[in-house]
Amino acid sequence: MIIGKDVIAVSGIFEIDKMQFSKIEYSLRMRLDREEDMLQRIIAEETINDKKYEHKRKKTVKFMLNVLKGRYGDDNVEYDKKADAYFLTIISTMLAIKSGAGHDWKFIKWMNGTVYKRIFPEGIVKKLATRFYLMD
Repeated sequence: MIIGKDVIAVSGIFEIDKMQFSKIEYSLRMRLDREEDMLQRIIAEETINDKKYEHKRKKTVKFMLNVLKGRYGDDNVEYDKKADAYFLTIISTMLAIKSGAGHDWKFIKWMNGTVYKRIFPEGIVKKLATRFYLMD
């Protein structure tokens, strides 16, 4: 679940082939509740060994923390034992696009790959990628 979002930076507007673009960096703060199976065990009337369960829970939390930190970075992931949830801060980039004289902007998450070739002519894709990366 997303619990917060912030715009970090917005580039100036630049034009390519009569279309306007802007690069926007933003962060999302997310909460991932840890899937808890204790309630299911109680409902199934399984015996629960607290020491075994706690040991397994700690191993699972540690494993997931390592996976999430590997993907999003050490400073962007934490585990709150009281809430039994992971909290992530994800930094992403999107592209703002305006074509024509209208006032409406469209937004798309910036991604590597060929997705933009489905949206724009190839000439714009090359210019856009070059311009986008020069802004870093």
